[in-house]
Order: sequence, then structure tokens, then C-alpha cells
Amino acid sequence: MLQLSDALTGGDDLDAENALERVMTGLWFGLVSRATAVGALADVPIARAAMYDCLRTMCEAIAHVTWITARPPDMLARAVCIELGQAKADVHNRRRLVTIQNAPWISDQIRSAFRHSLEEGERAEELVRVDHATPCPRCRGRGRGEGTASSWLRDRASRRDAAVEDVNRYTIWVWCSAYAHQLAPQLHTREEANYVDLPEVRAQQAVGWAMQLLLTSTPEIAYALRPDAADDIRGVRTWWERDMVERYPWLRSHLVGGRRD
Repeated sequence: MLQLSDALTGGDDLDAENALERVMTGLWFGLVSRATAVGALADVPIARAAMYDCLRTMCEAIAHVTWITARPPDMLARAVCIELGQAKADVHNRRRLVTIQNAPWISDQIRSAFRHSLEEGERAEELVRVDHATPCPRCRGRGRGEGTASSWLRDRASRRDAAVEDVNRYTIWVWCSAYAHQLAPQLHTREEANYVDLPEVRAQQAVGWAMQLLLTSTPEIAYALRPDAADDIRGVRTWWERDMVERYPWLRSHLVGGRRD
């Protein structure tokens, strides 16, 4: 993980100076945090099922990354669309919390705090709208929200010229979404008994998927943040796929996404 981070940043901090850099940096940190969590959860059998939640969000983050880089001339404008989508979602969630403050035991101080939080979110959304094109042919003024991730991943995966990465990302997203919903109780039921922990083979699979998602998305993030890092990132990926697979042969079967029972 550290080698990949150094390859992307050149050993320096990532300074976000515009919407494109802010969004891409945030997505990068999010991907690294989830991939790290997958590795940590793999070492705790009772926690392994939570790896699927992390993998699902990694796929959704990559959907935003690839939507931005799909049209290089529009990357900055598309990043603003994502910022607006995130700001709108934040306001929506804060407003939902305000509307339930009806129980008589809720103090005026608590109600006031929630209203103040909503006002802060609304001001943040207005600041984003200042930079957002109107009308916007990319998101029709609605922003690019989380609900668009699955359809974008699906559309890229279903093209006749789809890349391996596109098919894998959608495959991983589908299976991990299914596993994450209602905690996928069927995963904990085995022929001989019921267990809280998941088998080692599933932990290995999840680690392989996490590394695959991180390694294949980092070049796309670098395209927007630091194009001259491409060779360094490619070197890290080659090293991981060669040396790590030789050290841990079981990873070879997890380099391509998909279900493995």
C-alpha cells in the first residue's frame, strides 16, 4: 500500500487546489482506507463479512473516478458535478434528521443543533453551485449522486469492447452488494454447522479483490492528479502481480473478479 501511495504522490502530500483535485484526492483516500480495512478484517475471522461492505464502496468510488476520466476535456466540470451530488446528498440526509425531531423528550437545544447543521449543509451546497455550470448537460443540474454508480459500472461492463477491469468491477460490486444486504446470512450457514466467521478462502478472495480494485484504479486517479506517475504505478502493479503471487499462490485465482464458492 505504501509503495503505491509513494508512486502516486512522489512521496509528497497531495494538495487539492480545484474541484478535480479535491474529488480525486478524496476518492483516493477513501479507496486506500477501505482496502486497508479489508486487509485488517481478513485477520479477524469474526469480522470478515464486513469486508464486502468495504469492497462495495470501493467499486462505487471507482465508478466516480472512471466517470470523471471518461471525457478528459470535461474532467474538471465532471468533478464539480460529483461535488454537487455529494453536497445535495449531505443536505438531504441532514434534512431527514430535522424532520424526525418531534418526540416531546427532544430538547429545544437538540432541535436547534440539527437545524443549524442543516443550514451549514445548505450553505455548503450553495458554494458548490457557484462553480457548477447552469444548465449542465452532464448531470442536468442534479449533481452526480451515489445512485448513478451501479448503472455506470453496468454500462461499462456490458460494452462489447469492455476492458477486463470494467467487467471485474461490476462483478465484484454485484456480489458484494448481495453479500452486504441484510448481512448475507446464507454465508454463515455451512453444511456441518452455522458459524459467525467466514472461511479462509473467502477472506483470501476479498483481499485479492481489494488489491485488484486499488491497483487498477490508481492509474486513472493519477491521470487526473499526477500524470507523470504512470510509470511508477505500473511498476508497483507489476511487482505486486509477479512477486506477491509467487509468494502467495492463492492470489492468482483472485486477480479476476467473480464469484468463487
